[in-house]
Amino acid sequence: TFHSQQLRGQTGEQTRAAFEKMEKWQKIISDAKGTDRVGLVSELINDFKLVYIHSGDPLNDPQYYECCHSTEALRLHGICRGIEGYMVLDTANDEELEEACIELSEWTRMPQLWAGGKYVGDWRQIL
Repeated sequence: TFHSQQLRGQTGEQTRAAFEKMEKWQKIISDAKGTDRVGLVSELINDFKLVYIHSGDPLNDPQYYECCHSTEALRLHGICRGIEGYMVLDTANDEELEEACIELSEWTRMPQLWAGGKYVGDWRQIL
């Protein structure tokens, strides 16, 4: 599967640590709701090699099955999920968080891809 340790080339321990780091950051971001999170999102982006920012869960959200970028979003998320250095940031139901991401990227479309702390583009630019 896309989630096999052989495909990722990392140990189960590294995979667990990657998920724990993602969960820790998701909690930090969530707990800061109602505050200015631009600096916090910037810190998150710089703490990971690759950050995928989107609204909704590409594996479980029905909207992804109806939109033109669903296949690529699912492929990216499926391949990278659990890889050390990869972060998924879900902005669904959090307009303030989405606005912070838009402010950082200076781009209004989602999903967004960040690599090495730099904005790569939205789904139209990266496909």
